[in-house]
Amino acid sequence: NLSSYSIKSSSNGRNSGHWRNWVIEISNDELNWEEVDRHDDDSSLNGPNEIATFVINKKLKDFFRFIRIRQTGFSWRGDYYIFFPCIEFFGKLKEKPIKK
Repeated sequence: NLSSYSIKSSSNGRNSGHWRNWVIEISNDELNWEEVDRHDDDSSLNGPNEIATFVINKKLKDFFRFIRIRQTGFSWRGDYYIFFPCIEFFGKLKEKPIKK
């Protein structure tokens, strides 16, 4: 289960191509996506080398295979360009049973 994630902004200055509007979505089939986190006009990554951790507050009932981040509006640069060196996802993994 996904519990949180961290993003590091690029080394570019304020009001550059830093994340501003995004959602985190999960899926098991890459066709049907469920939104689990949303940020609109979020300024926590608007600066050089900022690191922010975001907690998933939505209670997830099951494990999911795929996670994606999707931009939903302009970056702080005022366009759709995003520059970031790192994203990390945190939570629990579920292993498939070994077939005998």
